[in-house]
Formats: sequence, structure tokens, C-alpha cells
Amino acid sequence: MKTLGLLLFGLSACNTDEGLKAFNSNPEATITSHSDGDSITAGESIGLRGSVSDPNNSSEDLTATWFTDTGVLCESTAAQADGTVLCDASLDTNLGTITLEVKDPSGAAGSDQLSLNIINPAPVVNIGFPANGAQLDD
Repeated sequence: MKTLGLLLFGLSACNTDEGLKAFNSNPEATITSHSDGDSITAGESIGLRGSVSDPNNSSEDLTATWFTDTGVLCESTAAQADGTVLCDASLDTNLGTITLEVKDPSGAAGSDQLSLNIINPAPVVNIGFPANGAQLDD
């Protein structure tokens, strides 16, 4: 009789309305083209490169967006089959923090961020006088 009671208790404990729940891991992003503190010349075109992954989705199902301090740097694009994401841009002196954000089809997100040292380009000097090879008299 004791065994029957334990069996009935065990069966009733297993009967729940919750059912199975799917677990969606957050995708991961890593900026691979630059390191925190790298120096970039303002106004020059740079190629940003990153890698994204997600244990629940293939890379092609992930979308990546590149941001700066002030907004979107490169619009949302699908990752390549190997998880690579690219962004070609030029930065001005006000934009030092770069963020790579990745989202999966369920809306879960992950990101990586780094700060770049944006430097002004060296000035260009043109000597117009005296003409090349000419000498000035005292």
C-alpha cells in the first residue's frame, strides 16, 4: 500500500501545465579588426571587422549593426556564413567608441565595444615662394 501511495504521489508531481520551455541563448559579438585604444586618423576610411555567433541559430540568421557614440555607423546587415560582419566607414574626432551589436531572429542580442583614439591628420604645407630652385637675395 505504501508503494502505491508513493507511485501516485510521484505521478501527480510530474503532471504540470508548464510543459517544455525553449531556451534561447544570447548571440555573441567580437570586434576583431581593432583593439581598445588603437589610433585612427580622422576622416580616413577604415574597415571594421567582427565575428558573431549563436548556439541556437546559424550565422546567416544573425544581423549585425555597428554604432558610434552618436548613432548608427553601418546599418543592420546579415552575417556571412562564417559569422564575419564588415563595416567600411570614416570617423571624425567626435566618434571614439565603436559598438558591434548582433541580434538573433528571436530578438536576443549581444555586443562588443571598444574605444578608439581618433587623431587629427597632420597638416599639409605648401611653399609657394620662392619658386623651386630659386634663391632669395639679401
